[in-house]
Amino acid sequence: SEVVRQYLNKYFCTVIGLFLIARPLRLRSPNAPSLSSDQIAQYFTSTWRNMEAMASAIQDLFELTNRIGRLSGFATRVRQLMQGLEVRPPVLTAEIEEIG
Repeated sequence: SEVVRQYLNKYFCTVIGLFLIARPLRLRSPNAPSLSSDQIAQYFTSTWRNMEAMASAIQDLFELTNRIGRLSGFATRVRQLMQGLEVRPPVLTAEIEEIG
């Protein structure tokens, strides 16, 4: 499932990102000023960097949700251990009383 998640994150974000980058350039109104190739390249580069940053942030969020899940499992185990220690009777009380 981790492999599938990474695959979808990488390629799905790439496809969506390219669509979001190319769409404004293709659907410009005819009255809009024409853009030079340098302006288009600059737009593409800056938008692509933003998309990479967003994809990285989304992947970090996925990793954090995995960590939170593991931490909640650890917290549950610690809670069960503490509850078990509260209920457990002292083992060496007779030996301690003999010494004292």
